Amino acid sequence: MNDNDNYYDRIVIKNKKICIFEQHHYALLPWSEVKKQNKNEEIILISLDHHTDTHTPFLYYAYYNKVTPEKLLKEIDINSSQSIMNAINKLKNDEHIHTAIDSDIIKKALIIAHEKYSCFPKSNEEKKWREQWRFFEKETEIFLKFLSVDNKTDFETILRSYFSED
Repeated sequence: MNDNDNYYDRIVIKNKKICIFEQHHYALLPWSEVKKQNKNEEIILISLDHHTDTHTPFLYYAYYNKVTPEKLLKEIDINSSQSIMNAINKLKNDEHIHTAIDSDIIKKALIIAHEKYSCFPKSNEEKKWREQWRFFEKETEIFLKFLSVDNKTDFETILRSYFSED
């Protein structure tokens, strides 16, 4: 029994380990476990979600606690579950992907999100960050072709077609 079992569900489909989260920022726990087991590997995330989950790390916490996100990122030790939990407790739901990249848990992320979805209003921080972020439209198109689906196919259909127990 893993100490982290209360934070997400684990299932195995076609020998693939799948973690299911209600609160997305708890993804840092299994991602850090994968990184610990594969220290020399570059971990690449493929995210299928309605929105991008790429808010600035610790944005809310940093603002209200007068600390910089950079300082909080430096406190993350991927070899310590307690350190990961401390970070999670300071994150909001949509800050986990950027946090994982900035703390070297994952190398990069391919994010496939609902094409027309947008959150309004955007904060000044998010506007600035989005100006710096490269959206990989061409890579997403290539990946969807690789999966033999188009951008109108819903995520559940994609997952079921590749991970279903036939």
